[in-house]
Amino acid sequence: MSNRCWVIGSAILDTVYSVPHLPLPGESVLATQVQQFLGGKGVNQAIAAARSGVQTELIAALGEDSAANKFTGLFTSEPNLNSRICGDTEHPTGQASITIDPTGRNQITVFPGANMHLPATEIEKCDLKPSDYILCQNEVPDDCLIAASRAGNLIYNPAPYRPFPTEVLNGCFAITPNETEAAALTGIIPDTNKNLLLCANHLLHLEVQNVIITLGERGAFFTNGKEQHFFAAKSVEAVDTTAAGDVFNGAFIARLTIGDSILQAVQYSVAAATISVTRHGAVPSIPRRKEIEQFLQNWELPAQTF
Repeated sequence: MSNRCWVIGSAILDTVYSVPHLPLPGESVLATQVQQFLGGKGVNQAIAAARSGVQTELIAALGEDSAANKFTGLFTSEPNLNSRICGDTEHPTGQASITIDPTGRNQITVFPGANMHLPATEIEKCDLKPSDYILCQNEVPDDCLIAASRAGNLIYNPAPYRPFPTEVLNGCFAITPNETEAAALTGIIPDTNKNLLLCANHLLHLEVQNVIITLGERGAFFTNGKEQHFFAAKSVEAVDTTAAGDVFNGAFIARLTIGDSILQAVQYSVAAATISVTRHGAVPSIPRRKEIEQFLQNWELPAQTF
């Protein structure tokens, strides 16, 4: 068992607009509030892992600008996080525009900037052990995805969805799409239990060892081809779902690194994501280990055999 985990991913400055309703195509909507937060899937997931008590190594790219300085300050404030930053003199730090309605639903537009120029050599030169877990998403170049898949036990979060080299999935330890991403990957909309299982089995046939499909307010589904389990989420009043998927993935890799079984790790991660949607912002919404464990003590719903 390793004592640290790795996250390869993006750093993005989020500009968040609160609106009365999400705009339709061609519609302009007046925002009631605008705020800026430090985020990006890589940063969110790494901080989620670190706040779950695991030494976390983040590999990311930043431009040489004021946004990069803000991220540097954030990284030093997280005691379990070690950032391995690649400075990019030619591309700015990534940015995102996030529009959120009163129910927490959102629309997100991302400019990746330096993130999509992270060299794969930054991964190849790291001292990963074969037993290490490594988490990667689609906000980095394909070369980084391939390097990550060869470096350790890859947890691949295919978000945001885009075409990617299929060799990334060969022997991949786990894939963690949401419903939309799972449908894009398989052509099957997981809108019923039958379709959910069909969708997951399709992914298993791509040589992925474990499939976890996150289901938003419903929870999550897990299968490895031998067993299937559904993890219900506790009903809460959501105000911002922006970082829920990232919190789930960061908590998941942390618990696996600690030594939890997949079932234990998924249950913990559903709880972590549930807490996060009750708060505004990406990084500010990420809970810490003690809080998540207390949440589970007050609400311990075991996995249900599917």
